[in-house]
Order: sequence, then C-alpha cells, then structure tokens
Amino acid sequence: EIDFVWNVREKQFEQNLGELRIYKEMNGHIDPRYMNGKLALWVRRMEREYRLYLQATSEEEESAVMSKERRLALESVGFCEEMFDEPRSRSTVKPRATWEERFEELKEYKRVNGD
Repeated sequence: EIDFVWNVREKQFEQNLGELRIYKEMNGHIDPRYMNGKLALWVRRMEREYRLYLQATSEEEESAVMSKERRLALESVGFCEEMFDEPRSRSTVKPRATWEERFEELKEYKRVNGD
C-alpha cells in the first residue's frame, strides 16, 4: 500500500474538521470571528455551504450543495440551523484583546509580581 489520497477535497475536509474539533475543545466555540487564518476561512465557507443546504427545497438541491455525511460531520461539531437565527453581534464569545490591552496586562503583572 502506498497510502495515496484519491480524494484530496475529502482529505482536506477531514483535516479541517479535525482542527475545528480541537479548536472547539480548547476554546468552547466554533465562531470564525474569533479564529485566525485558514481555519476561520474554512469555517466561513462551511457556514455558507451549510446555509445553502438548509435553504434547499428538494433532496436533489441538498445533495448538490453538501453530502449527508459532510452535513452530519459539521453538525457533530456544533453546526445547526439555530446558529443563523441570532445576529452575530449577540455572541457570548469575548473578542480577542488588542495588543495594547495585552501590553497593559503585562505591565500590571510586572508591577504586581515584580518579575
């Protein structure tokens, strides 16, 4: 066996899904607004595809957008119809601190701890 990947897109999907599972375990959410890099882009793309799947009016349209296996895999990490119900601004996820905020925290730590 030469371990050749026949379906590159499916392999990439599986790798990204694995990264998303780890991200969710570490951060408690799958909101791409608080992610960086390729994972955020991939999650946004999957959100668009998942929304198209939800808007499909027939099984034929659904399968053209996304396979059942892919849909179930996304749902296993938290994708659901309700994620599109509320505006994103109501997210309970805290935004990342700015560089300046982190610098102020560092100065306060140094002042308190002296090291």
